[in-house]
Amino acid sequence: EARRALASTGRGAMQATSLPASPSACPSGANEYRTACLLQFNETKQLELEEALRACRWQRLEFKPADVGCDVRQASPRKRPCSGSVGNTQVMHGLTEGAMRPLAASGTRWFGGGVRVERCSHHAGAEHEWEMHRIGPFTTTGGNDWTQVQLPALHSRHKLGTRLAVSEYFLGSTSTEGKLLAYPPLHQHHFHVEEYKADWFAGGLIAHGDDQCHAHAGGVACLVHRHAPGHVQRVTTPLSVDADVNDVRAAGSPPLTHWAVVALKSIREVPPSSEPLPADAAVRSSGRLQALTQMRLAVMPLPVRNPGYPGTYGVPSNQTSAFFREGRFLVDTPLAWSYVHTHGHYVDEMALYVNASARSLGLEEAGLSPALRGYTGTCWSTPTGACRTALRGLAKQQASAGARRVCHFKRTSALSERVPGTEEIDGVFYRKSTGCIPFEIARGLPFVAVVFASPDSRAASSTPAGGIAPLHTFFRLFAAVPGVLAPTCNRGGCYLWH
Repeated sequence: EARRALASTGRGAMQATSLPASPSACPSGANEYRTACLLQFNETKQLELEEALRACRWQRLEFKPADVGCDVRQASPRKRPCSGSVGNTQVMHGLTEGAMRPLAASGTRWFGGGVRVERCSHHAGAEHEWEMHRIGPFTTTGGNDWTQVQLPALHSRHKLGTRLAVSEYFLGSTSTEGKLLAYPPLHQHHFHVEEYKADWFAGGLIAHGDDQCHAHAGGVACLVHRHAPGHVQRVTTPLSVDADVNDVRAAGSPPLTHWAVVALKSIREVPPSSEPLPADAAVRSSGRLQALTQMRLAVMPLPVRNPGYPGTYGVPSNQTSAFFREGRFLVDTPLAWSYVHTHGHYVDEMALYVNASARSLGLEEAGLSPALRGYTGTCWSTPTGACRTALRGLAKQQASAGARRVCHFKRTSALSERVPGTEEIDGVFYRKSTGCIPFEIARGLPFVAVVFASPDSRAASSTPAGGIAPLHTFFRLFAAVPGVLAPTCNRGGCYLWH
């Protein structure tokens, strides 16, 4: 019944929304693993990037450890930020996140290899150029260990303050030979590249474990983010890096050597008129190059508690929990592409509705609130259970009052792949889900985000220490609006939970 209600809502949303007039270069085919303006599945992406990595002549850069007492992530006003001008770097490793210790300082060796930072750059045809950085090598042996890389400022070949038009990027792990490494063996817990001194959590350029597609839809190639022609993300040098990676193979696995890689392909400046013009030169010179900006909805229940990373909250791992949050958009722009990030082992369903309120959707009547509420087994198992009641209200409002479900994640077996002999719960890996349907974001447009959390198995319900599972429930919306991060909600600018 719950599935039928949500399926009905989804069909109504599709019928009520059409592709925006611009950008026209971003179609979504029925059988293609892509969303508007971001080419998710393209069989050439991985091959082309790996060829570029193999062609690199890596230049070793000066390596310096982080200043003692400085705050690499700049998350606390009580600590002084690390100086980016000297390229301070912090590399950590541990069997658990809490046990991580510094791996490297100048001259330090670890597992037979000195950690170093290297750079490579070369042209990619007449229009683009690659600049790649890699940090490593790291050698790990499984056990869901943690390797952390923090670079307050990449040593780009570009001058400080250079504005790059990034048309394609990869953030993730590779072998020494340049082969992209999938999940498993390596989980990209998070890999963020930000403008220097920006919020380290802004996610200007991002990758997570659930960026990887199902094997039949491209697999690890989906970590190569390639924008549609004429679309870019603009970032200004220097860029900072914050990345955590886990080796999710069974503990005691054979040693695996890997590197953390930042690969950016940017559109080069229009050459002098005496040279052949790139195909999109007229577009760029006329100012029609569409720069996409992230508008982040970090959906969290009240009261907000941050047990670790910003945007993280905890739910009981052995029962169903639910909540909603409301807000209004503050900009006028069509959605260009989107990214839904969550933890499939503990999130059953999450959705974003526009032109709606919690009251009109029947959520308050069903007993839901902005605070996290736990439910017994009757939430789903009886016709009058709160979860079923809430979903009936959503479907009713969709049909009668014009509310539209524009973003939707539903945990299903079709989203997962099973790999035995790994540290992942039940050997189940949740892959990239579809993003939001194209819709018009409008100033003042009300929205409601709804989250239903529950464990996907007996093993999941008993896995987290203390019975609390850490969650992310993010809708990352990208559109052609100025800035690095555009405000989308009423309170606290860009953060639903401030």
